Amino acid sequence: MNRAPVVTPERRESTSRPGEDSSLPLPGSLKAGSSRLSPPLVALVAMLVLLWASPGLELTHAQDTGRETEIEREVIGRSVEDRPIAAYRIGDAERVVALIGGIHTGAEEESVHIVEELRDYFAEHPDQLPRGLGLVFVPNANPDGYEHGTRVNARGVDLNRNWPTEDWQAEAYHGDRRVDAGDEPLSEAETRALYEFLVDLQPHFVLSYHGYAALLEDNDAGAAEPLTRAYAEAAGYRHIREWPYYPITGEFINAMAEEGIAAADVELEQHDQEAFQRNLQGLLRVLELVAGGE
Repeated sequence: MNRAPVVTPERRESTSRPGEDSSLPLPGSLKAGSSRLSPPLVALVAMLVLLWASPGLELTHAQDTGRETEIEREVIGRSVEDRPIAAYRIGDAERVVALIGGIHTGAEEESVHIVEELRDYFAEHPDQLPRGLGLVFVPNANPDGYEHGTRVNARGVDLNRNWPTEDWQAEAYHGDRRVDAGDEPLSEAETRALYEFLVDLQPHFVLSYHGYAALLEDNDAGAAEPLTRAYAEAAGYRHIREWPYYPITGEFINAMAEEGIAAADVELEQHDQEAFQRNLQGLLRVLELVAGGE
């Protein structure tokens, strides 16, 4: 598979937070005195009506290949404050790689942006997705935390300490600071929604984005170790087998391991102007290996 060109997507300003719906207006009235629409205009109006009537579906045309890409949008749950948690799927293959952003927000909100940018890239460059593979993107797993600029959800729970693992405990830490792990595993609306979605989806590999240690940690399930190592090498990050800095209990990637799902944490590098390009190359390398049977 050919490597992707080095592309930096243009950041688009938005008046809504990721995960919130943006309504598409209906076409306006016809110009006065006009009784017929030209065929191109008819097609445009039909497409606008289709998109307005089906908010879960986006169609993006790949300019460089002529292939039309469907992005299926599914609301997989809602946050404590009733914000949608959305998943976006490109490709209808059963063999899927999933990307999760925003389990931690606040200072780590770059994890939301990188997943959005990778989603948009593959929508515009579908030729870079090997046939027989699908991609699923959940850019913002903690929309309330993103809205309020906090690491935790609206109930003050650290969502990366709230997963059903053998080591879950109420007394959890971030560094040397005590954090709230919830009343019990999956006590939070956000973790329940994402867990049920992924267990049903059964992705081949899951990448969960955080910041900012500039490394990847695998969960030792399935092909996690070689896929994580390949991503790290292509992106220029370190690869570690276990987080060495402080104990983490009730962690997302460990919950995936206990379900037999290969997963890795991707710790971005802070203030990295090359973050998109680096992580694109890492993801492309993973897709190449998964397409080859890894």
